[in-house]
Amino acid sequence: MPCELRTRLGSALLRRTWIRRFVHCGLTIVFQNGIIRLHEANCVPRFIPWWYNLMWKPVPTEIYQRRFRQFEKKRPRELQAALANLDRYLVALNQGAMPKQIQGGWLRPEPMDVVAITERGGGKREDGKNKGKGLVPIRMYAWPEIPAEILHLITIGDKRTQSEDIRFSEKFVRDRLKEQEESGTNN
Repeated sequence: MPCELRTRLGSALLRRTWIRRFVHCGLTIVFQNGIIRLHEANCVPRFIPWWYNLMWKPVPTEIYQRRFRQFEKKRPRELQAALANLDRYLVALNQGAMPKQIQGGWLRPEPMDVVAITERGGGKREDGKNKGKGLVPIRMYAWPEIPAEILHLITIGDKRTQSEDIRFSEKFVRDRLKEQEESGTNN
């Protein structure tokens, strides 16, 4: 017996229809015309929040964390602008957009479905001036793993390390895909 919830979301989301199935708990969520329907099996508890397992999870690598600390000290304005753009990307993913559909002047496609999130257009400062003006170009390299809804934050770099960062990102994705193939899972 389906359970219906009505929600107020952005008009772009209201025009979409999507289905998520959670086999491990017998739950199917159908979103259509602004109505969320939960189709549950007998073993599922009555109350399961509709946002359960629908959020993309950012997972940083060790090199990302190390370089994040470096940029936090040496390029804090650029890092804040890039983080604002990373938030925009995550919001779009959580609203149901597919990774390849998201576009912006701050987003660059790279090989192996890696995206480079730049500092460009990273919002406004408190005094109303553009944060992106006069900033040194940096890029955050991320890979959206679609079936698992994980956003792997691979590395951060500037123009000086760009080719090395792209090669490292490609190797990261190849290794991750090889691990998935060997284990026989999509997660």
